[in-house]
Amino acid sequence: MRNAKIASGRRFELASAKSHGALALCACTGIVTGNGSGPDQGIAGSGPEGAPTVGPDSNSAVRPAVNTAMVGLAAMALACDCTRVIAFNYSLPAAHIYYRGLGSNMNADFHNTICHGDDGTSSSQPRVNTGVMYTMQCFAEFLTALQGVPEGAGTLLDNSLVYATSCTSWGKVHTTNEWPVLLAGKAGGQLVGNQHFRKASGNLSQVLMTVGNAMGANLKEIGLDSGHVASELSGLRVGT
Repeated sequence: MRNAKIASGRRFELASAKSHGALALCACTGIVTGNGSGPDQGIAGSGPEGAPTVGPDSNSAVRPAVNTAMVGLAAMALACDCTRVIAFNYSLPAAHIYYRGLGSNMNADFHNTICHGDDGTSSSQPRVNTGVMYTMQCFAEFLTALQGVPEGAGTLLDNSLVYATSCTSWGKVHTTNEWPVLLAGKAGGQLVGNQHFRKASGNLSQVLMTVGNAMGANLKEIGLDSGHVASELSGLRVGT
């Protein structure tokens, strides 16, 4: 079974190299990265055994084909137990990226020009909303890949905990209230799931403490100063 998975992974690796261009899988740190979408993406040439012959994307685009490739590699690594922890960095730090493939009006730095420059409110910045929805579609592709791997009585997603967040709440002015966090998967039965929490006076560290204890850390407290908490987010874990 293991040999079959290894052979399958190699076939996927070669196919990805042929069709999706340069990828980066930093096995030494467990960090999976990939960036680059849009009319400038091109198709990578292939060398021996399908190795890519082009360098990384230099136009800071976020290509859907690269996301698909990285999703497949991440899911394969988890399914084969090559690793149990993956950090999936979707885009460049601070979102200095371009979503050119989403429309002619999106050919601008998403951080400097669109997030900070466009008028609007925290709930209505049309070009920002377009980029965020696209990113969520790519995130959904990752979750779908995990959901498609049978594992025990459930799926790989059921037995995983995917923590997704951003580096700020409203990017335009770097607010810290209404901080967005998504938890996907059931952590092997640790999480209740299918819930939405909104705590106007809550503390994000409660979520981190809940995640840590779901992973068996047995935390009694976490964080410093205003981020210090000594309790989990009640109702998130089974039995709390």
